[in-house]
Amino acid sequence: MIGAIFNSARPQRCGRKHSKNDNRIFPKNRREGVCVFPLHFFSSILARKIVFGDYPMRGLLIATGLMLLSQLASADPAQLTAPVKGPDGADLGKIVLQEGPAGVLVHYDLHGLKPGWHGSHFHAKGDCSDPKFMNSGGHVAVANETLEHGFLNPKGTHSGDLPNIYVASDGTVLSDTFTTFVSLHGEKNRPGLLDTDGSALVIHENPDDYIHPPIGGAGARIACAVIK
Repeated sequence: MIGAIFNSARPQRCGRKHSKNDNRIFPKNRREGVCVFPLHFFSSILARKIVFGDYPMRGLLIATGLMLLSQLASADPAQLTAPVKGPDGADLGKIVLQEGPAGVLVHYDLHGLKPGWHGSHFHAKGDCSDPKFMNSGGHVAVANETLEHGFLNPKGTHSGDLPNIYVASDGTVLSDTFTTFVSLHGEKNRPGLLDTDGSALVIHENPDDYIHPPIGGAGARIACAVIK
């Protein structure tokens, strides 16, 4: 491939020009009789050859295609990471949300929390700006939803309900949970967490009992992540 790029009929010695009229000079680095070329040296020549060489239009299309593939590989529109903050703005870790065919996978990577079980819910507004996190509103729900809070409630379940999380003795959480009640962008008529005003994941002081509205006795809101 490199030989084809230079289109040279015979090998060149390190530190020499191709010809008297050739202003390109190879690097003089040697290692056991082999020329050592820095990566930027090859990339610059490759770029000139592709765009300005024998097939400029074909080269331009190839270069554009490679750039698009690189951008697609580095961006995943179905995944979102959100920092989790405490009432005083302290960093408590992060959550990672990933869209699946039937719902959203929630990954918790937290620290600095009180050990034990805690309620966790999706709330309707992406606003964690006040110390008590009340600006995040009530639970995420579909329009005109008549269901009540609680996995064990005969009249449930809210779209924003999530299983409790368990905080280890060192204050950390590293776990996954999955919900079929929501989506990131409103897929399959499930509430979209990334709607016009976003949403929030709120962690409560106590565990959710999964049956009593409005929050299963989970108590105060102690951590919040803006989902936008």
